[in-house]
Amino acid sequence: MRSRRWTPRTVASDNSVTPTQTALSRVVNRPGVTSAIVGARNLEELAGKLATADLRLDPDSVKAPDAASYPNPYGAFGSAQLDRTPNDP
Repeated sequence: MRSRRWTPRTVASDNSVTPTQTALSRVVNRPGVTSAIVGARNLEELAGKLATADLRLDPDSVKAPDAASYPNPYGAFGSAQLDRTPNDP
């Protein structure tokens, strides 16, 4: 059986959330990230994005996008950036 291809929609569907919530959760729960700047056109959209603060995706859902974008499309420079820590020069 062929494995499913990762997309924001498949991860969102697996977790009963929207693709936007999936992306925001993935970003704000990464090591070194302390905040995210979001925009909303109305209160309903804002409420959906704020609900992401309590969302924790399972480890496979977090790893899938990283695996889908590997190897790094930015070459050696991008690889060096992935290995940096927040206090590197």
